[in-house]
Amino acid sequence: MSRSSADAYEPEFIIPSEQISTILAATCESPRAANLQHFQIRYYVSGEELSQLATMFGDHEYLGRCSMALFFFVDLRSTAEWMRSRGEISPFLNRIGFQYAYADAAISMQAAASTAEGLGLQTRILSHCLQRSKAASKVFFCPPGVIPTLILTIGKGLPVLTHPRFHLKIEDFCIRGAAPWKTGAEIYEASGKEAADAIYLKQRPELSARGFAAHPARALARAKYKDYDMESFSQNLDELIEESIVALKALKQES
Repeated sequence: MSRSSADAYEPEFIIPSEQISTILAATCESPRAANLQHFQIRYYVSGEELSQLATMFGDHEYLGRCSMALFFFVDLRSTAEWMRSRGEISPFLNRIGFQYAYADAAISMQAAASTAEGLGLQTRILSHCLQRSKAASKVFFCPPGVIPTLILTIGKGLPVLTHPRFHLKIEDFCIRGAAPWKTGAEIYEASGKEAADAIYLKQRPELSARGFAAHPARALARAKYKDYDMESFSQNLDELIEESIVALKALKQES
């Protein structure tokens, strides 16, 4: 399996239709909480659609050059409507319900990514929708209760711009039983400072910052993410979740 994260794609590459079907089938077969459908997926494969989306999201480079993009939406609405039609009240109209749905969507996305990589394609996971959830919901005309979260881009990665993932050692990342907790610095150092440097620092500077505070690229990470206001992103998402819950509960009362 190709374990790499694409920083750029071959723009003219077209994924065969049978591979697209295989990737989509993997998303549908992933496990879900209570076997309910807490999320929805929209996928795009045409160059024109992807170019339009890239423009909507600020000329996003990964969307503009990939061959396929899957957008994952938490869907608190469908389960609530289904249960309401049977005279039941959905227990998922709350933040725990959002977390269940988000976890389901993330598992489904990983199934798609693993399947795509098993087919020899490259992938990249984006959190752009999650960070700018309100703006993204307007782009997709999301009804109340449908919240954009994650994006998976798929295509043929350009070799120069595809970096291997940094693998932590199993014994440091997976703690057995009651063994003592390790600090983040201990984990990364134990897995090899040289390995991290080789991945993050021997590439073009604008591609090397990945936000890990424990390795020498942290200065580059600060430069790249200086405009990231995570508190604002979090507040934005919190407001959208709360607005969705309130709107769906209002619909329940009206019915």
